Amino acid sequence: MNLSSPEQLKQALRNKGYDINKTDKKTRSKFANDPIFRNLSDFKEAETLLKMFIKPLPDFINSETQRVYPDFWQYGAKSGRFTCGKPNLQQQPSRFKDWRKIFTAEPGNKLVSADYSQIELRIIGQLARDKKYIHAYNEGLDLHKNTAAVMFKVPVDQVTTQQRGIAKSINFGLNYGMGRRSLTEKLKLETGIDYTEDEVGRLIEDFKSLYSEVTNYLKKVSEKGFNRLEIKTEAGRLFKFDKPSTETEEKYNAEKGNIECECKNLPVQGL
Repeated sequence: MNLSSPEQLKQALRNKGYDINKTDKKTRSKFANDPIFRNLSDFKEAETLLKMFIKPLPDFINSETQRVYPDFWQYGAKSGRFTCGKPNLQQQPSRFKDWRKIFTAEPGNKLVSADYSQIELRIIGQLARDKKYIHAYNEGLDLHKNTAAVMFKVPVDQVTTQQRGIAKSINFGLNYGMGRRSLTEKLKLETGIDYTEDEVGRLIEDFKSLYSEVTNYLKKVSEKGFNRLEIKTEAGRLFKFDKPSTETEEKYNAEKGNIECECKNLPVQGL
């Protein structure tokens, strides 16, 4: 059988007794602890590496220098971030360590990797003037561990890796405007834990109580941006939105939700 064929794969899994209608990542996450699905995830990751990164690269190698010269666009993304293409070397997968070893510096030179630590959470803490965020970063504390300690009611030094991962997903998810359902799916994908929406709802309420200034800021900025159909970063970058369609109530609510979500996200991403 062809494992890359969704139809063939779906039928094979159904023949094995799995009640599934799709084979996408979200559906597979429901069986994350099953050996067959763990192997299938490994296959899908390897397939992605091969299709997206390994096979296209030789087409971009310069015949004289044997090097690759990608294109960078300073304002490629809507938020103002730069993007890369032909090929996209900005997004080489970090989980495949052996693959990254193919990128080398010339003799006598070194590649330097530098990154801001949790820059988006630092920015949102500053924008919201959240005392607990700011204290954690000023004191060099682990924000995700602090969050997990409160959520799971354990001392900070007893927070498990899994609990920290859950807190991290919630820290980022709520700052990007995720609701209960999408956050439940995110936790399932990233941690393998199958929470109910009610359980995730309680974790969300704990987060909101812990970081009230962030919660208020996100509510305020999404309402303001939707009412004005525009939002600005602190540096003055302006984003404008089209008025939501009134064709149906469902369409209006969906487009309104998207605008409110972008009003939470873009001022942080754009800054």
